[in-house]
Amino acid sequence: MRQSQESLHFVCSCSISPPYERLGERSVRHERVEERHDLAGAGAGHCQGAARGPRPGDVLVQSPYCVPPDGGVHGGAQQAMEPGWKAFSRGSFLLNDEQRNALPLLVQLYANSEYLLAFGADIAEVPFGTTSFWGKMSFSGGKVRARDAFGSSRGMGGIYFEVIEPAIKTIEDLKNFTLPDASGDAHFARIRKFRRDHPGACIICGTFGVQDLPATQIWEMSEMMMALYDYPDEVKGFQQKFADWNIEVARRALDAGADIIFIYDDYGYTGRTLLAMETWTEFTYPHLQRQIAAVHEEGGLAMLHSCGYQTPFLPYYVEAGLDILQAFQPTVGNDFGKAYADMAIGSRSAPGLTSKWERG
Repeated sequence: MRQSQESLHFVCSCSISPPYERLGERSVRHERVEERHDLAGAGAGHCQGAARGPRPGDVLVQSPYCVPPDGGVHGGAQQAMEPGWKAFSRGSFLLNDEQRNALPLLVQLYANSEYLLAFGADIAEVPFGTTSFWGKMSFSGGKVRARDAFGSSRGMGGIYFEVIEPAIKTIEDLKNFTLPDASGDAHFARIRKFRRDHPGACIICGTFGVQDLPATQIWEMSEMMMALYDYPDEVKGFQQKFADWNIEVARRALDAGADIIFIYDDYGYTGRTLLAMETWTEFTYPHLQRQIAAVHEEGGLAMLHSCGYQTPFLPYYVEAGLDILQAFQPTVGNDFGKAYADMAIGSRSAPGLTSKWERG
């Protein structure tokens, strides 16, 4: 069964090994991560070394076909990756820096799914949407370009495919913005196929929260932030529509075979929140609650990725029933050990939020 709403797990993206049980006709996996802290119950969690699969450096630094003499769990990836890796190594000198940086994007779907399973992982990320839905890359004057599903133009910013021209430029654009149609069965065919091909895998499908992506990838951040004050009703109307869109995507993805819905929404800087907490609870939090509740209604688990300072948000996450938080950035002011201890002390006397953690 799904974890109780008083239980929130901190996870590090490099460690994945969840068991699962059958519920009805589909699998719902419970996260069991080698590096996690449980916010429910007494006692502090601790990190455990992975018993299988490579560590992060093995995947990101070493050549994928460098395997130990006995093969081990790396052996499955050797045959699949060696030809492509060698071809890239031979041809990369013909490309400029921007084109070379873009090449990993071309294997992202494979790298986050089959490639991970070949290395012994249990979790695979399988996105919704057809390839054409997300936009096709093109080269223009030696530059890598694409127009994404929301209508923003993208180009390489270092190793990231950043927005260089947002789809929304004015408040009128925001009011009249039409979200892309993701209702067709073809947008979830990849998830269904992956479930058939890998019945024992735990499938994550990514969606979006209402704060970060609209502010950084559909509109420009300073414009969006000012609109919270100048045009609050218009922003709330857009957020309602955007959350509804993501909820429908999540439901379709879970029905297609996904187990965990990954909600991407950054909330923090270093040592402080992007929005004042009063503003966040007014604009963002109601929709995060709705998205988590919708995932639970479909029998899935809700996972939030949120960068930056997270401490003020933790009691809200617990209240909303969030299952998994991916936010390990200790250098930005997060003290998850202390947060865990504070929650553990209160959980002995009362479930859920303690007086020290009650949201204000």
